[in-house]
Amino acid sequence: MSIKEKIPANLLFFGFVLLTAGGYRAELFERLAELSLFLPDRRFWAEHLLIPGDLLRYAGAWLTQFFYHPWLGAALLAILLTGIQLLMYQAFPPKGLFRNGYVLSFVPSLLLLFQILQLDYVIFYENRAELLFSQPLGLLGALGIFCIVDRIRRNTHRPGIRFGVSTAPLLLYSLLGFYALLPTLLLWIREWKEPERVSGKLQIAAAAGMVLIPLLFFFCYERLSVFRIYTAGTHALYQFQGSWRLWWAYPALFGWLLLSVALLSRSGPIQHSSRRSVEKTQRHAPLLRSLLNILLLAVCCVALFFGPQQNPNFYRLLKVQRALQAENYDVILQQTTVEKPDRILWLYRNLALWKKNRLCEELFNYPLDLPSPTNTIMPVRIIGPDLYAHYGQVNHAYRWLMENSVLNGVKAEYLREMLKMSVLNGESALAVKYYNILRRTLFYGKQAEQYREYLLRPERVAENATLQSIREYRPDKDILGEESSYVEPFLLRSFWNIPDGSFQTLELKMSAVLLLKKGELFREVLEVYRKNNMALPRYVQEAALLFLSVDPEFDIESLRIAEPIVRRYNEFVNVMQNHRPEEGALSAKLRKHFGDTYWCYFTTVQNVAVI
Repeated sequence: MSIKEKIPANLLFFGFVLLTAGGYRAELFERLAELSLFLPDRRFWAEHLLIPGDLLRYAGAWLTQFFYHPWLGAALLAILLTGIQLLMYQAFPPKGLFRNGYVLSFVPSLLLLFQILQLDYVIFYENRAELLFSQPLGLLGALGIFCIVDRIRRNTHRPGIRFGVSTAPLLLYSLLGFYALLPTLLLWIREWKEPERVSGKLQIAAAAGMVLIPLLFFFCYERLSVFRIYTAGTHALYQFQGSWRLWWAYPALFGWLLLSVALLSRSGPIQHSSRRSVEKTQRHAPLLRSLLNILLLAVCCVALFFGPQQNPNFYRLLKVQRALQAENYDVILQQTTVEKPDRILWLYRNLALWKKNRLCEELFNYPLDLPSPTNTIMPVRIIGPDLYAHYGQVNHAYRWLMENSVLNGVKAEYLREMLKMSVLNGESALAVKYYNILRRTLFYGKQAEQYREYLLRPERVAENATLQSIREYRPDKDILGEESSYVEPFLLRSFWNIPDGSFQTLELKMSAVLLLKKGELFREVLEVYRKNNMALPRYVQEAALLFLSVDPEFDIESLRIAEPIVRRYNEFVNVMQNHRPEEGALSAKLRKHFGDTYWCYFTTVQNVAVI
């Protein structure tokens, strides 16, 4: 294919990566940047060069920070993936049956991009951010070394020099890890297919070098297993063992490289076709290449629209957390009002409803018995810092930020939030520490600047509506062991202990009573509504009918419950009293006709506060 015929496919692929990383899935890549950290100092350098292949992790951390601006990061990623494709074509040019298969050189780049798009909740509790650039950098380096060494090797016929050149990449093992072994392995396979290959003894010596050099490091590093020694630098094959969906593309990628070097090596004499066959090929080649370009577009669309949609609630969560940072509660309600939400989204929805003074009006107008995402280990590590902070549990939010920092390493997001918690607690020394670290980053210093004024004048915190609203709900004292890593039970207990105050305070208390089905406490909170002449929200009225209509000492008429609610409650009682076993399960019938009522929740939901 000529250069003019290759350019459209390359532009198509570059644009696809740019639109995917900078637009369609920008929230994922932007969040990966927040869950990473790069500092331009000697200590950070030393901490990221501990084992073979860590140079890739260091370089990946530097590049990941550019996703602070999604389009800038997307452009860098597109350049890397396009470079991998060009080197693939240079290293393994199509021939024979595949001579028009320019599209095949895009496979490794597509696999790398597709693998990134498969990431889900795992990004919150494992170090995944470095994979964004470290793996493309590693593969780009391996292919570049392969092309250079292969060209040098082909220009000499002396076995000793060919052997020395082919094994030279092994000298880079301490820096590139597996990606220094890969070009040597590919050269070793190609050498076997050459008509003038080196002797068998030298081939065995090359194979021994690939095995023994990593073993030297195995005896130097106690923390590395044999498996990790040979996969050092991939940061994937030994970290994604729990879910095949998160790592299958890497074996597929390396298998594709081995297949390419086996099938597309330049071995044997070139076969010259007859003039007639050449003319026939030239006549049909443009059409064939057009079809292959269309195939590339189809593969891109499949990867974009079908591959990364394993759990759409994960992408909704990313948008919700971004909206919460901007205090855009309308976006939170929009993202959580979906057909099949999970319990994490439900908790964020309740927070937004509370901020909009609609919690007890719409609390149960949502699917019941919501599951927790099945692929999360500890939801508190994902949502704890957010929810605890906005409900006033500042020290509990700080505790889980510190837990995440210990388990995952210090990240830009953790530093920003710990700076905020320190300002709220008036801990100036800690706040200055976090502020100074963020100032040394390339982009996140801008976010730290908004707290600089409060470091100089702590009394100004009271003038910030957001920070002051969090302060108002802080408890008098903290018992850090009482939450036991479960978010909902702890929050509901904390709601009950909030001192009486505004309507928002009352809504939190009432929501705890309703969700925990505390009928014996309902009347106490109800009296606060009546004492302050507050209108009763919908679900408070429904609960009053359920808890108080059978109490002869209470005048239910004094509550002035809306007539439609009373009429529907009578229908509910009628269904409960007249249900026959042959009609099927009562819970299914209640959920069908009364699924958005508190009575249905009280009667059918068993698992209260599960995460």
